[in-house]
Amino acid sequence: GQHGLETNTWPIPNDMILEKKAMKADPRIFKSELEEVESVYGEMMGQQFKKIYKYQKGVMFAFTGYVIINLVIFTFIDKNMITHFVSIIIGLVTNILWAVLWYFVENRK
Repeated sequence: GQHGLETNTWPIPNDMILEKKAMKADPRIFKSELEEVESVYGEMMGQQFKKIYKYQKGVMFAFTGYVIINLVIFTFIDKNMITHFVSIIIGLVTNILWAVLWYFVENRK
């Protein structure tokens, strides 16, 4: 990028590019991005990133579940198999179940 261009090392010479085996042995290269964040910015910042990743997985799981439930509800409403009232009840029950599940996930140690 720009730093390589400014130092006249652009494009990067092939002898400066590490192979995968050398990358694994190099102590400057971390196993994960989270470890790198923790080493550069401290343990507190690393913990915050871990928490964000944990929430992200849960939110994506919930979003996927809500989309599937809504698709099923809309399919049955169009065929007059369930009423709008029943679909609202299903939505409320789903939200309550998700809140209870998330409570246990959060308080797990």
